[in-house]
Amino acid sequence: MKAPHEYLSSNIVLIGYRGCGKTTVAKELSALTGKPYVDTDDLIKQNTGKTIAEIFCDEGESQFRQYEKNVITELAQQPPEILSVGGGAILDPKNVTNLRTIGTIIWLQATADELRKRIEQHEATTSDRPALRGDNPFDEIANLLAERSPFYEKAAAHIIESTNLLPATIAKRIVELTNS
Repeated sequence: MKAPHEYLSSNIVLIGYRGCGKTTVAKELSALTGKPYVDTDDLIKQNTGKTIAEIFCDEGESQFRQYEKNVITELAQQPPEILSVGGGAILDPKNVTNLRTIGTIIWLQATADELRKRIEQHEATTSDRPALRGDNPFDEIANLLAERSPFYEKAAAHIIESTNLLPATIAKRIVELTNS
């Protein structure tokens, strides 16, 4: 019988909108396989000494995207085995090229309603991320999701509908996908 770390046959890159479960699934996948995970937002916070929300507020989204691009470019040189990336990373074609170099890209897809519920319930998602703008956060989530979905779909090698799945189940499916 193989050891758990032998079951993941390629590096994995998790993409998707905020709240879809990328970081949680990366942690589950790491626990299942024994392979470490890296989160681009964590690296950006570590490099800048600021939260993502502070970067957006103090320096703007374009500067955050540059930090993100720099981190992804660096990671492509020494790819991590499991990588979780920010929800907007796929908007830059150079990022997508580098992410494909890193590993198999998997889009954790969820409905706008489910994303709204998760974002509202998970404090780290609201306190450490840019504030949802506008009078109706659901509209913003739905609009951004609709805008980004074609980018996620184009970048992804696989799509996993995460709305009704537990993170551990998703991690097991990813292991199955990489071995099929």
